Amino acid sequence: MQSAAKRGLDWRALRQAAVRRIGRFLFPDPRRRARVGSALAKCVHSILTLGGRRVRIGVAIDQLLRRSRPPCRLEIDRSRVLQEMPLWALLNGPCEGFAIAEPEILVTVKQHPLSVPSSNPAEASTYLDHQFHAREMTLERLRDHYWFPESGFLISRGGKVWRNSVLGQYGDRDFLTTQAVERRGGELLFHDCLLRGCPVIEETAAITSHFGSGNYGHFMLDMVPLIRKLSAIGVPLVSRPLLDWHRSIYRSLGVDPSDVRIVTDRVVMLRDCVVSNRHNAEGTYAASPQTREVFEAVLGNVLARRAGAAAKRIFVARTTNNLKREMRNRQQLADALAGRGFTVVHPETLPFDVQAAIFAGADVIVAEFGAAMVNVVFASPGTEVVEIIPDDQDDPWSAHLCASLGLEHITLFQRVDEADRIACEAGGRVLRNVFFAYDADIERICRVVDSIRPHSKSE
Repeated sequence: MQSAAKRGLDWRALRQAAVRRIGRFLFPDPRRRARVGSALAKCVHSILTLGGRRVRIGVAIDQLLRRSRPPCRLEIDRSRVLQEMPLWALLNGPCEGFAIAEPEILVTVKQHPLSVPSSNPAEASTYLDHQFHAREMTLERLRDHYWFPESGFLISRGGKVWRNSVLGQYGDRDFLTTQAVERRGGELLFHDCLLRGCPVIEETAAITSHFGSGNYGHFMLDMVPLIRKLSAIGVPLVSRPLLDWHRSIYRSLGVDPSDVRIVTDRVVMLRDCVVSNRHNAEGTYAASPQTREVFEAVLGNVLARRAGAAAKRIFVARTTNNLKREMRNRQQLADALAGRGFTVVHPETLPFDVQAAIFAGADVIVAEFGAAMVNVVFASPGTEVVEIIPDDQDDPWSAHLCASLGLEHITLFQRVDEADRIACEAGGRVLRNVFFAYDADIERICRVVDSIRPHSKSE
């Protein structure tokens, strides 16, 4: 029994868009909308899982029909050791195993002298001069795993969660959305019997999406290098539903999106799947210098389709109005930078090819912290990148990315008052660094920009 449509609508994205529209209509005030949204998300999760009791009800029905098997303990499989083998043997042999597709590289990060540190000492320390390991890219071959495309979870019939698929715990700490896991005492129990009859994919397939694939930055840094590697060796690809920008990126990789098998089912059984450690977001948090080679190939395909002059100085601005890292004086900053020859760019409103071409043509990039920063992968080595970062993001991913790409990265941290923060819950954690508003230090940003000697493409 095979999965449903080969090419289907992304109902999750459509549902989220509808919720956002209704939310803006009912709650014009973004602060109130953020609070209500956080409470509703928690409530909906509880309803969908019946507070964790949905599985018990299903098991009770199964027992009445005398079909159920005893549950097994659900645990993340961190101790399992797979056999290392050459890539050709991994893909052509009958056994589970792993191969190293790209080697590990040690990268050095140097803090730019014009950078302004965070007011949080712990966060400031992560941007000081240091080295990090850009981990190798591994490919693994697994047999008989349930795959939940929306969360990215891969779970064996024995209740072992593939260790690199736990990124989904940011949205579902206890795996309750699988509708096959229950909390009992201090344990999580997996009921394989409740997944009986789910669609089965018999042929070998490589997974090219994860929990964070709807985020532009995560997809670009985690999945794009993996897709290029897998397509080069000819492994069939399987993914959750694609958005238009996903399809544009696939085409820029030389992959026809219609050749990607789209899974619209809540869960499928994969008899033989190829996966990677890139599914745990290592590509985002510790980007490899090999990323440049991948995106140079992408950019070459983009520029072959699109030609024309690009702005030399760009300000990458967010367009949100929902208090998610909201800069209150964004327009004033845009006006000040426009007076210095900058063009304001809103990447989320532009096609992928246009975004790539704009960043490739820029000598100086001023950008707000966020997923759009990932477009610096198209900038030339030595390009000046000024990043405006609100305090307490606790995530130097962009510093690692810029170091791997050979860019001049200047970080300008901005203070955020506690009174302007709104707590939200995600994956069982209460966060105060997602929804807030702040005022950028425009005078300081402009002083830094004025002191930059623009990088020349001809140098």
